[in-house]
Amino acid sequence: MNRWLGMSRPANDECEELGGPHGFHRPDSRGVIGRRRRMLSAAALVLLMGLVAGLPSLWTRDLWYADEIRLTEGARESLQFHDAFLPRVNGEADLTAPRLPYWASALLWKAGAGAASARVLSILSVLGILAVCFVAMARCDGLAAATMAPAIALTTMVLFWHMRKGGAGPFWALLLTCALLAGYQAINSGEASRRAAWWVASYASAALAVLALGISAALLAGVVLGVYSFVVRKQAVKAVAPHLLGLAAFTGVIGLWLAAVRHAAPEHAVALTPLTRDLAGLGGALREGALLKAILVTAAALFPWIVIVPGAIAAALHNRREQGASFPLFAAIWLGALVGPAVLGGREGSPDYAIAIVPPLAMLCAWALAPGGAGLGAPSAAQRWLLRCALGIAGVFIGLILLAGLLHLAGVSYLLVGEGHVCPVTDQPYSPYALAGILPFVGASFAAIIVAFRTPVGRPDQRAWLLILAVLLIGIPADVFLTPFVNAFRSARPFAEKVVQRVGQEDALYLYRKDYDGLYNLYTGRARIPVLKNEKQLLDCLSGPSVFVIAEEKRIERVSAPIELRALSVAGGRVGHRYMALLRSAPGAED
Repeated sequence: MNRWLGMSRPANDECEELGGPHGFHRPDSRGVIGRRRRMLSAAALVLLMGLVAGLPSLWTRDLWYADEIRLTEGARESLQFHDAFLPRVNGEADLTAPRLPYWASALLWKAGAGAASARVLSILSVLGILAVCFVAMARCDGLAAATMAPAIALTTMVLFWHMRKGGAGPFWALLLTCALLAGYQAINSGEASRRAAWWVASYASAALAVLALGISAALLAGVVLGVYSFVVRKQAVKAVAPHLLGLAAFTGVIGLWLAAVRHAAPEHAVALTPLTRDLAGLGGALREGALLKAILVTAAALFPWIVIVPGAIAAALHNRREQGASFPLFAAIWLGALVGPAVLGGREGSPDYAIAIVPPLAMLCAWALAPGGAGLGAPSAAQRWLLRCALGIAGVFIGLILLAGLLHLAGVSYLLVGEGHVCPVTDQPYSPYALAGILPFVGASFAAIIVAFRTPVGRPDQRAWLLILAVLLIGIPADVFLTPFVNAFRSARPFAEKVVQRVGQEDALYLYRKDYDGLYNLYTGRARIPVLKNEKQLLDCLSGPSVFVIAEEKRIERVSAPIELRALSVAGGRVGHRYMALLRSAPGAED
């Protein structure tokens, strides 16, 4: 066990009690109280890091991305249509996406989250992932690793980013993580009653993950748990009764979902489509011939901690036969099983499986880096060299990202090409106050990296915490100082407010081209804004009375009568790099 807690290594690898495996002598009451206080303090630190990293986005940024717009609007329309079983976006049923994220987002909307419901769902899901990592490591490896694992997970690029945008990714990743960890506890549990309870929890969590992601969630859970059982030679499948109970829980959850969906959409194919759609994109990288690009994108999503993984896996394999090394081996198998989907997935129409890699990656890295020799108790010279190089590479990556980002954000890249001191995102002059606010944090982040390089290699945990601090010091101030400035440029809210002022509820409102599903519904409060698919439909609509059309100016230029259409513009505004116009039919137009 971890020397940081002053405990010895357990005689078995089962993790039953919070704070470590049992098999120890019973501590006195003072020791128990002190350990609980340390546990609560560590849990509070993890919660604080998560809240500070995620909450600013609720106030500094509007909806920018298609997935969070669809999820948010789907939640709003499900409440507006009083139909929780069939999500709608722009008045049309969305028969392809899994329902569970829509339901969760709708519950949050009803609870008061409003237009931030999808973002709140992401924040809560990420906090759930951090909590699961904390508890799992506390049960199996002590408080030092338990505190470090959530911090590593949070500062992995893919999770750090997804906490700032609404989406279903963190939600289903949390459910899959719970299913796998419950299965691990079931395999290693000695008591029959506990083993049955853990299998029921694992199967039920897998069923919920299927409803949030698709059938690949159950396949991945089965592969990970099956391979782990085979490697450690645990006869987990010998006792049939716990698996029968688990299958009953799995089929019960899926059956209730199918019954609910069939009530709203009786067609059997419609009910099953969301469960199989996630498999459609897994071969996309191979079909598109972009395998190398997919590998690089996946690796970038897991920066900076992916460079620690080879050393952590080497340590897990080296110590796999030692007592207490079962969980790191499980995390290594878990991570390896998800690499293929993470690389081959992520295409359009397929989920980003890199999110699901974060929990095992974080726990494996924390196990190897935490003090007390849990991961590298007696490391070989090769292991020490590999770990030292990995931490150095991670620090270099963070430093280069900071330097490149600072130069780019300060407008240096634009100055070099003679385009003036402008923001590379908005093409507008920078706010000196935003730069002045973020520069001290950038300096502190660089200082943390420098101190990390000067820290003795014998304390990899100190180096890791300094790198965690470097990421937090640059990511959080960027949300506070720079994001509001970019939001003023990218948000559709100002233009939508002009639309609301001009268009009455009795007037007809259309969209020209299907590019903005749900965005203007959300900001104008309309259940449906019909989409005009071609030029003929656009001109026909504008020939009627009291008709308004939202269109991008660039597309107006491509129609046969752009001058006449520009004369019909009654309002306009920039939404990102697009200039949008609100067209109104001529006052004398006839039916």
